[in-house]
Amino acid sequence: MFGRWGRVVGVYAALGVVWWASVGLAYRAISCDGWECLYPMLGAQVAISVVLLAGAGVLLRLAGVTRAGPVAWTAGGLVVMAEIGQRFVPVWPDGVPDVVRSLVAFTTAALVAAVATERAVALWARAVLVLAAAAVLPLRVAWLVTTGEA
Repeated sequence: MFGRWGRVVGVYAALGVVWWASVGLAYRAISCDGWECLYPMLGAQVAISVVLLAGAGVLLRLAGVTRAGPVAWTAGGLVVMAEIGQRFVPVWPDGVPDVVRSLVAFTTAALVAAVATERAVALWARAVLVLAAAAVLPLRVAWLVTTGEA
């Protein structure tokens, strides 16, 4: 059980670093700092995210993770929610703090997904874990609205 979780987290840690490097390269390739670059940059970020998250299932299978499909779908959904939250995943990756944030977002999503898809964990515990993870985004949005940061 813990070996499976470690493999899942390892794969997603690597994906987090690859995501950070790829988005950073796309940012440098687009090479402008104004609002006119917002749509091309977000489009590149979405495309990179889709490709990496779609390939995660294959990488998990290669790493010997059982039930790789459900893990990939769950972790992918959590990473997308983290990206929408905008404070968990850097929008314009540019340094060590941003790669750490990417690693934390991807590995946390992977660990939650690994535990939530583990059959040895009680169903009620998996449900509570997934509901708690799903509540992070609405809570983040509520925080932004109430503090005026939105």
